[in-house]
Amino acid sequence: MKTIDNYIPRLADKQLSSLLKTFGAVLIRGPKWCGKTTTAEQLAESAIYFGDKSKESSYQAIAATNPALFLEGKRPHLVDEWQKYPEVWDAAKTSIDKENKGNLYILTGSRAPKKGTTIHTGSMRIAKVTMSTLSFAESHLSNCEVSLASLFANPEQNIGAISPLDRQAISKQIVLGGFPAAFTREYADPSIFGKQALASIAESDIQEATGKDLSPETTRSILRSFARNISTYVENKTIIADVNANDSSLSATTFYDYYDGLQKLYVIKEVPSYSPSIRSKTAIRSLSKKEFFDPAIACAALGIGPGDLENDPKSRGFFFECLCGKELGVYAEMLGGELRQYHDRYSLEADFTIHLPDGRYALFECKCGSKFIEDGAKGLLAFKPLYQEHNLKFPNEKLPLPSFLAVITDEGMAYRRTDGVYVIPVGCLTV
Repeated sequence: MKTIDNYIPRLADKQLSSLLKTFGAVLIRGPKWCGKTTTAEQLAESAIYFGDKSKESSYQAIAATNPALFLEGKRPHLVDEWQKYPEVWDAAKTSIDKENKGNLYILTGSRAPKKGTTIHTGSMRIAKVTMSTLSFAESHLSNCEVSLASLFANPEQNIGAISPLDRQAISKQIVLGGFPAAFTREYADPSIFGKQALASIAESDIQEATGKDLSPETTRSILRSFARNISTYVENKTIIADVNANDSSLSATTFYDYYDGLQKLYVIKEVPSYSPSIRSKTAIRSLSKKEFFDPAIACAALGIGPGDLENDPKSRGFFFECLCGKELGVYAEMLGGELRQYHDRYSLEADFTIHLPDGRYALFECKCGSKFIEDGAKGLLAFKPLYQEHNLKFPNEKLPLPSFLAVITDEGMAYRRTDGVYVIPVGCLTV
């Protein structure tokens, strides 16, 4: 349809193109301002934009009478922010069934629709792609010299690379975020994009996502609490108590209205637990880890900048872990895999795991500073004897060993230790 001069190529471009050939439609979902529409426009031949307020009354009339009109246009046809008029989903499904071919529609959405607003799931008709804000590989912050796909294919290879990013650059990037606008426009304050995103979320987006009159200040209070507990296994009751400590009266029921809205908007996400049978089921903590889709919004919620992170190394470590989760999540999506985490009551943990569809997986620890690399490696290596013990005890139920172990760092060199653990700066990673 159109080519944008400063378009930043995305890892999802090839995935989107491939899926369109196979399925009648592809849904691109993810947080606002992550580039969904711009990416879709690279392949679309026509489009309708539901965010156009000047046409809202006519759109409402069409949605109520003949939503199939939204699908008219040269194929593939882009329907932007489809969830505003969810009737278009069922109309697309009907059209796909009738035409029985691929490359018909691209749908984009920055929030999930309310339950019950569509009749059909779209299964086997509408493929789904989840986009995030820009990864380091996409924004060229990473030199892309260490490929996760390559490590899975050859897990005993030697690697060697030097990150182009130092500690201060990483701190700035945590605050700046991966919003494409941050890489194509001038700015004086790196926190400006996170602040604007936060304002939109609190003042209008969460109300639209839930259909409820939710308080902007309570939204900000909840996000501040999540930000204070970033990259931890905090329970929701702790968040509620934290918010109520500041003269609020937030009930559990009302909290979940906010929480549901923040998840629908791709602001907050839960990284599920990986539960291998290497310990008894009672030992494994099944709590999901709370993360932000982009740590810039967490920084905005707390009103902190790069200097604040530099002055508080412990907190910076948690924000860095969130950043790594975003990066690894993008790459896992491109590998067709899933991002998880492991934590048990014996303090054995892996910050993140990537699981591929064929059963292979890798374990990751995230550490800031070279002096903590040893701690990360030691924690990862603690898994090996447990797997070996389990496999000796249950020879008919053997668990596969991880393909590789890696400590993700904020700066320095990429290399393979003598014990086999990889040390990889986030500024060297790619899919």
